[in-house]
Amino acid sequence: MKQNTAVRSSRFAVTLLKAVGVTGIVVASIALPGFGFLAHKMYRAYEKEKWARMYRSLHHLNKRGLVKLTYLKDGKFRVELTKQGKTVVKKLDIEALTIPKPAIWDKKWRVVIFDVPNWKSKNRNAFTDRLKGLGFVMIQKSVWAYPYPCHDEIMIVRKFYDIEKCVTYIETAMVEDEHLWRQHFHL
Repeated sequence: MKQNTAVRSSRFAVTLLKAVGVTGIVVASIALPGFGFLAHKMYRAYEKEKWARMYRSLHHLNKRGLVKLTYLKDGKFRVELTKQGKTVVKKLDIEALTIPKPAIWDKKWRVVIFDVPNWKSKNRNAFTDRLKGLGFVMIQKSVWAYPYPCHDEIMIVRKFYDIEKCVTYIETAMVEDEHLWRQHFHL
């Protein structure tokens, strides 16, 4: 049971981190003067737990250096993404990236070719893993194919991994051994 709670907490922290990334800065109240007895009646235990969970997650993200918590004089606090936090949010967005699949195939192939230098091997490996995750199939080493429009997605991924100059995107209507490609994608 503790594992499930830990998994839920980390998912919540990720969601919270993304929310801060989208909104920029979040200001929240941590103390409300005169709240006392009325608040105690109004708020149920589960609502208090949600607040406590958010507060714990924010402190966890702060300890990891992903957000910066600044306490304000009026009993509120400001939450800002750090540079490291922005990088993590981008990575989370890259991992969540998907390619929409149209109902009808336009009979064009999208081919991604890359030649990434050895000193950027981590970037190359991450890029390759992301292509696999998006559903591309390897035709040859550093040559990958996909049947659906994905230009924007590839531009985002290659920029994220800082290998824009090393990656070429091609759309073509004719390829040799197309029957094998079609077989792989069930077309």
